[in-house]
Amino acid sequence: MGTVIREHVTENIGMALNYVIKSRKTLIDAADDLLKYLQGQLAGYHSLLVLASEDGEIINDYSSHQSKEKHVLDARKHWLNSITVFCRQLDKGSLKRIDLEGKSIQAPQLAFAYGLEYNCKRIGTVCAGIPKDMYHAHTEALFTLTCKQIQERLNFLHANDDGLLWASLAHEIKNSLCTINGFAQLFSLGGVYNQAYLDMILEESERCKKIVMEFMYFNKPSNDWKVINVRDLLEDLVEKYQRDHNLPDITINLTCLGAFLMKGNIEQLVRVFENLFDNAVEAMGRKGEIIMSLSSAGSYLSIKIKDNGCGMDETELAKVFEPFYTTKSSGTGLGLLYCQKVVKGHGGSILLESKPGEGTTCTLVFPVATK
Repeated sequence: MGTVIREHVTENIGMALNYVIKSRKTLIDAADDLLKYLQGQLAGYHSLLVLASEDGEIINDYSSHQSKEKHVLDARKHWLNSITVFCRQLDKGSLKRIDLEGKSIQAPQLAFAYGLEYNCKRIGTVCAGIPKDMYHAHTEALFTLTCKQIQERLNFLHANDDGLLWASLAHEIKNSLCTINGFAQLFSLGGVYNQAYLDMILEESERCKKIVMEFMYFNKPSNDWKVINVRDLLEDLVEKYQRDHNLPDITINLTCLGAFLMKGNIEQLVRVFENLFDNAVEAMGRKGEIIMSLSSAGSYLSIKIKDNGCGMDETELAKVFEPFYTTKSSGTGLGLLYCQKVVKGHGGSILLESKPGEGTTCTLVFPVATK
């Protein structure tokens, strides 16, 4: 009996350890490059930055300064000890700001923490600390934006779980086929001809076709990568989109603050931007202005696409990357998920910000290539 119990306990411990290892790998994969970039931006503030588990254990330390002075080390130890309290008090997806006592100007006296989740479970926390007299509002905004980008990556990794995606595909096609089958049976039983029923059958058939085509494109492999001049790509894209679409009341204004290079697949990237343009056009009711900009963000380039359309509330915004979620009458709900997959595959991140009546801003960040 004792042997059986030991084996059962050992098996459970092994499963728990595997879950912890998998969760931490997922967390590091999603956060590592973004936190390195954030620390580069905060380096001048003598800041501390760590990625911790949900219970406060340090997973990775991204802190910038390496001072060995005792008062700095003591302050650092005090700050790190406070992380456990941070993590246990923090709700997922929320920002917490706490003042800490500290005597040295190098002691991080103002601390931030942001909870991260995967598959509806807390798996980690990003914690940062800076001296109060070096605090600026934009540092908190940058910290929050970076954490949201990490969360978007975690959402992407979860959404692209093969089982979840295939289950969602089966569910969507089943719904359409049930509708088609129901109306077809009415006709087969000698029912009175009804154009509305026929239109519904054709509509659902077309929807099935679009879903399957989108899904095939979604999973299409691509190894055709090259170094791309991003400014040339965007200028050609804007010109082509305006030429191919009859949108006299839509203006696309592009501002490029430099010529940047990146490695990528042109076909995939063009499809991403066309998807984002299509979303903006529909949100504006085919009348309005799209403002697009290209700028530098350290070793990354940033592309922003802003529209002045209807915008989205927090509930809608939280679902935009879910498989088959759409607010469009003719949408498949795979467009933004495809964009997220391509951007992530290019080592980048995508973030959507929106408010009802104020439009939507999409920010894409990609690593810059040398040559």
